[in-house]
Amino acid sequence: MSDFRLTRRLVSVVGIRLDEAAFDQVRDGRATRGRRWSLRTLLVALTTAMVAGARSLADAERITDLLSSTARRWLGIPRRVPDTLAP
Repeated sequence: MSDFRLTRRLVSVVGIRLDEAAFDQVRDGRATRGRRWSLRTLLVALTTAMVAGARSLADAERITDLLSSTARRWLGIPRRVPDTLAP
C-alpha cells in the first residue's frame, strides 16, 4: 500500500475520534500576541501527523501539505502547518 493511501486512511481514523480527544479543554499557555494558529488546530495537525508516522515537525509539515482540501476541511486544518512554530 502506498504511503499516500495509508496516510489518507489514518487521517480518517483520527477524524472520527477527534471529539474524544477534548482538545478544546487544553489550556493554551502561549502569549496572546503573535498567535497565528489556534491551539486546537495545532494539536489536531500534530496528532494527525504522528498517527501518520511523522517523526519530526518537518514531517508534520509535509503531511499537512499532502492532505487534500477535503481532509483539511474535515479536520479543521485550513492550510499546511509550518514546522517553524514554537510553543
